[in-house]
Amino acid sequence: LTPEQTAPPRLQRSGILDDNDDQLDDGSLFDLYVIQGKSGDVLDIVLESDDFDPYLAIANADKVTLQESDDIGGGNQNASLKIQLPEDGAYYIIINSYTKDGRGNYILTIR
Repeated sequence: LTPEQTAPPRLQRSGILDDNDDQLDDGSLFDLYVIQGKSGDVLDIVLESDDFDPYLAIANADKVTLQESDDIGGGNQNASLKIQLPEDGAYYIIINSYTKDGRGNYILTIR
């Protein structure tokens, strides 16, 4: 394990994608988390679910998508991304499903 993987999480949340959530333009549901970051911070973000195929994105304060992730690979459908933040400020973590009908429980971990 790398030091990032053994460090305590900066944020860890359990959540549910359900019919009460907001929808993206394609009709898929999403949850949104806002975190504050500093230029040069490296974030390791993992989205896990046994109920749907997770899709993960991070956007800056101007709502410009910086990075997206679908499958980790090797048959693992969970989503993971690693990013070095370009500037100080707010960042939006977007929790979504790969398919429009994806619903269920998830765990978001940010280190």
